[in-house]
Amino acid sequence: MLFYSGLFGTLLSFANLWNIQFQLNYFGHSVKQAAMMNAMIPLGVTVGSILAGLWADRAGFVIPARVYAVLSLALFLTLFLVSLPASLAGGAMFFVGFGLSGSILALTAVQKHLPAEARALGTALVVTAAYVVGGIIQPLVGATINAPHSGTELLVLAESTLPGFATYQRGLLWVLGAVVLAVVASLFFKPTELRPKPTPASE
Repeated sequence: MLFYSGLFGTLLSFANLWNIQFQLNYFGHSVKQAAMMNAMIPLGVTVGSILAGLWADRAGFVIPARVYAVLSLALFLTLFLVSLPASLAGGAMFFVGFGLSGSILALTAVQKHLPAEARALGTALVVTAAYVVGGIIQPLVGATINAPHSGTELLVLAESTLPGFATYQRGLLWVLGAVVLAVVASLFFKPTELRPKPTPASE
């Protein structure tokens, strides 16, 4: 639940609302540019989900879940620390979606660890929690952006010339926190024994 909420809740709050606002208000991109950048996120989710499923089928879900969560954290840290030009931001958004797509592996964990009679309810609770978390993050980002502050950047790898970058950073802190939660949760995943593929005789 924590893993799925951290990644999918971030997808809901970031891709469905705040990313376009950030691109328009703090990076000075046009509506067309912001929309195209944001469209890279679901594209990344599409590719990442398929590869996550294939990987999990071969190696189990634990290692892929951790790799996807760490990738998501690395990307959001990059977005937090560096003001990327538009040419790089689009690619970064694709990989943001790619990393966040690892959230689906939480549903695999539900199927692997819960008894058959509890899987439907377990899946419903996990998915519901992610929507709740995403709904909570959205107003928290808005409240943080609107709160008075000095306008000083929190931490940067390269100085930004954007006057609103410090405000953007403060809003992104909530997103970062959710992704950190997913990384920590992934460390508690327990592997399940992979079942060998049935041979024609055993079928």
